[in-house]
Amino acid sequence: MTSILEDVEQISIDKWGSLNTAASSSRLPDGHSPNNQNVWMDEKPGSVVTANGYQKLGETPSGLPPTLLINFFKTSDGSQTLIVSDGQTVWKTTDYSNFTEIKTGLSSFFQLRGMVIRDKLWLTNGSDPVMTYNGSSLVVLDGTGGTPNVPAGKYIDYHDERVWIYG
Repeated sequence: MTSILEDVEQISIDKWGSLNTAASSSRLPDGHSPNNQNVWMDEKPGSVVTANGYQKLGETPSGLPPTLLINFFKTSDGSQTLIVSDGQTVWKTTDYSNFTEIKTGLSSFFQLRGMVIRDKLWLTNGSDPVMTYNGSSLVVLDGTGGTPNVPAGKYIDYHDERVWIYG
């Protein structure tokens, strides 16, 4: 890692820091910036290093941009899967190239949110029924088939051994 950074152009910053939103951009002192995007702070101590782009790992099978990415890590067996969604469909992948569909037909007008709670992934968007996924099967919590009827909510949280769905 250090050999990569040896040839990187370094911008030194003074004791006042490098983020300056008060001065106009034409009157900024050397080492100051009105906007610190696409940089690594203190990659070399006391400097700002420009990040040179990104590496694309894959894309959703639909071609739409992902709106949900969750690292589904199960502590019981140590397995790890990436859950990705474009808002309408939910997939799982381990290599960012091969995707397995978990659920489709979700309302694309609502933001899907999720949280891993006790080795289950809970998914909610405020419109469609709340769902849980254990790594192999998806359960829709809509009161059918002996499942609990969980009210729809936009947000999900976990505290004091309870799942909270709200909004």
